[in-house]
Amino acid sequence: MAIQLDDYEKELIAWAREIIAYLVKSGVSLADAQDVTQDVFVRLLDSEFALPASKLRSWMYRTAIRRYIDLYRREKTYHDVLRKEFFTKENIVTYDVQDGEWLREAMQSLKQGQRFALELYYFQGFNVKEIAHILGISQSKVKIDLMRGRQNLKKQLEKEGYEDGNF
Repeated sequence: MAIQLDDYEKELIAWAREIIAYLVKSGVSLADAQDVTQDVFVRLLDSEFALPASKLRSWMYRTAIRRYIDLYRREKTYHDVLRKEFFTKENIVTYDVQDGEWLREAMQSLKQGQRFALELYYFQGFNVKEIAHILGISQSKVKIDLMRGRQNLKKQLEKEGYEDGNF
């Protein structure tokens, strides 16, 4: 047996979809947009005020935008604290490869940004977005550093006598 929704509920669902689409179009991930919209509905249900339908939609948009800004600030602060306290250049563990001195020496020849990007990506297991937060640079810059770092590392290893697949 299907549940029948009344017009008010259908309108709320349509507004929720609008808010999600608006947030995603504004650059918010789909998961975050859905979470924010859910928070808006929870707040609406918890509220003790009554708004006319003409003002409810704009209240939901304003609340969603404010909620996302709060979420963004909290996430940014969290990543700033991580970067300052835990991911200083001295605290990044470089390698855990046995007999990997040759790799460490080749990595040391890279520019600092390329070296950090490669270390965080391959040895620490971070993704591009996380590396961007940790290093305080854009995701595009991380991708460029990874690409150039791989190219330069390959050249360096080939210069040392290592061949493709024989690293």
